[in-house]
Amino acid sequence: MRSYVWRSRDTWGVLGVLGASMAVVVLAYDSVVEAWSKALAWAWPHLGIGTASQVHLVEVAVPGGSIQSLDVALSVPAPGLAHWWAVAGVTLVLTATSLRLSRERLPTIYFLRLVAALCLASLIAAAALGPNAIMPADAVLNQLLTLGMALLWSLPLIHALVLYIFPLRLLQKLTATLAALLLIAVGIPLQVGALAWLLVHGSQLVVLPLHLLASFLPQLLGQLGVYGFFMSLVQRPPRLG
Repeated sequence: MRSYVWRSRDTWGVLGVLGASMAVVVLAYDSVVEAWSKALAWAWPHLGIGTASQVHLVEVAVPGGSIQSLDVALSVPAPGLAHWWAVAGVTLVLTATSLRLSRERLPTIYFLRLVAALCLASLIAAAALGPNAIMPADAVLNQLLTLGMALLWSLPLIHALVLYIFPLRLLQKLTATLAALLLIAVGIPLQVGALAWLLVHGSQLVVLPLHLLASFLPQLLGQLGVYGFFMSLVQRPPRLG
């Protein structure tokens, strides 16, 4: 980066790519949200999650007007005795597995213990405060939907600040942003459907682990993957001397 000279044409190029990306979002946003609504309205009854009426579009006020948003409802059963034993068993298995691994596999050890700790925390909170005191299950899904809609609008600007500053061709910059937007457009409804199915069949005891490990984190890792791939395409300047 030290040998990369920023010129006025680079500024105009970044502004052009940013404008093109935002134009795509403006034109496609309503269609994307409506597609999410149709996909989830189909999934709710067909996957045994609920009824199609639990998925509905809403209007959200924003400065200068309103935009479409998506809201879902979910009924999660109270944990039965089998659920308590299953979560407790998973906690013990993960902990025992982490203790048997060698220190060369520290990342795996820490991840297993993190999941085990979250399962244990969920058991303790449910036993002390009641299963419904942890977090409403549908709040996990609606927060994820809100995140997806926010990312659709903010990703072009984020890429302009952290990716477009590198010496990539304009087409590569635009492709990176479109790939990141496509990942959100396709991934969010699939992730929401999968989480809803797990919540319905796993009871309130799995809300906390799924919320912390399987809602925002996969989206973050996916976006970092897109960013890392296109960063690998940056050509290193030749060394002098």
